[in-house]
Amino acid sequence: MKISVCLDALCPKLDAPQAVRLLAAKGVKCVEFWGWKHRDLPALAAACKETGVAVAGICTTCFELTRPEKRQEFLDGVRESIAAAKSIGCKMLITQGGADTGAPRAEQAASILAGLRAAAPLLEDAGVTLALEPLNRRVDHRDAYLESSQEAFALVHAVNSPCVKVLFDIYHQQVSEGDILGRLLPELDAVCHLHAAAVPGRAALLGGELDYPVLLARIAAAGYRGCVGLEYFPNQFTQEGLAADLEEVLHALRGVGLE
Repeated sequence: MKISVCLDALCPKLDAPQAVRLLAAKGVKCVEFWGWKHRDLPALAAACKETGVAVAGICTTCFELTRPEKRQEFLDGVRESIAAAKSIGCKMLITQGGADTGAPRAEQAASILAGLRAAAPLLEDAGVTLALEPLNRRVDHRDAYLESSQEAFALVHAVNSPCVKVLFDIYHQQVSEGDILGRLLPELDAVCHLHAAAVPGRAALLGGELDYPVLLARIAAAGYRGCVGLEYFPNQFTQEGLAADLEEVLHALRGVGLE
């Protein structure tokens, strides 16, 4: 398992090439970020080539899968995000289900499924994976449709494409449903990426009710070999502009076999 650092969360005031170079000096091998349109992708690609840091994932541009009338916009966003991802050597896009429109849940689920099925051939042709991320509705995303990890897994299984998987955000799923290992481990084959933050507060990774070193060691022992994205919001930053506790977090996770 590799550690990936979310640039937007752990170093939000740095431009991406600068952040990549600082993180590389600390032994970080993977980074990820949300939106890509405002970034200088050629400069980022050059920094990654220089340091050997890989981009683990970026977000696509339209998340409104619950709305059939937005499907073409979603697919156009997938196409242009695939091109952006390939320009920086990235092989994963992140999407969410979209807002709850108030329509019957079966209709919204059918719309998500239709959108994912339509995107699958584009992804397969490009060799890029689309990761569907459930969100918690209790605290952070009260209008989100897709909250249940089990529903996300069911959607991905129904698509039946090697390029459509689930992003299992441990923070979101602990807030919304708990029983992290019980829900995650039986579905590891459907998971392409993890996110991690402390509960409560989405703050410093080593605080809160989850023992992440133990949790991630169990997940690794079960056979997961993907990235764990650090997507928490630090209370303090270093003079360089990185999360102040980053070295402590890296040390703890490397102690249980992450790299």
